[in-house]
Amino acid sequence: MHYIDRKGSECILSGCCLTIILAVAAWQDYREYKVKNCIILTGWILGLLCGIYYRGLTGMICFLCNSVISVFILLFLFRFKMMGAGDIKLLSVVSGFMGFSFFIRVLIVSLFIGALVSLVKCFRCGYLINRLSYFRHYISELMIIKVREPYYVRERDGVSVVIPFSLVIAVGYLVVFSGMTKIIGI
Repeated sequence: MHYIDRKGSECILSGCCLTIILAVAAWQDYREYKVKNCIILTGWILGLLCGIYYRGLTGMICFLCNSVISVFILLFLFRFKMMGAGDIKLLSVVSGFMGFSFFIRVLIVSLFIGALVSLVKCFRCGYLINRLSYFRHYISELMIIKVREPYYVRERDGVSVVIPFSLVIAVGYLVVFSGMTKIIGI
C-alpha cells in the first residue's frame, strides 16, 4: 500500500490480520463497552508473528517498540479515564502492526471521528449542554486546582455518554489504510 514501504504480501497479510482484530474488538466494544484481553493478546501475537515472518528479529523489535511507545503516549488519557485501557491496548496493536507514523494518523483520525460521534450523540440524546458544561468544569478543576479526578466514572455517568471507541478506531484505521487521509494531508 502507499503508506509504508513494505512488500505487497506483507502489507496485505498485516492489513487483513489487523482488520479482523479491529472488527472483532469493535463488535465486542459495541456489545459490552469493553474489549477483552484475549482479543488484544491475539493481536499482539499475530503482529509479532507477522513481523518475525517478514523481517526476522528486526520485525519483532519494531513491533515491540512501536507497541510500547504508543501505550506510553496514551497513558495520560487512561489516567484521567478519557480512554479505556482496551482502546489503548488496541491502538498499541495498530502501532505494532503498521508502524508509529501510521498509528499517529489513526489516532488523529479516530479522535476527530470520536469527537464528531460524541457531539452527535450528545445532541440527539439532549445532554450536549450538560456534557460541555461538565467538560469545562473538569478542565478548570484540572488546571486551577490540580484535581486528578477521572473524567468518566461508570457508576456516576452511566453508559449513555459512552461511545464504543474501538469501533471508532476501526473506522479510523480503515480511513487511513484506504489512503483517504492523503486528501487532507495527514
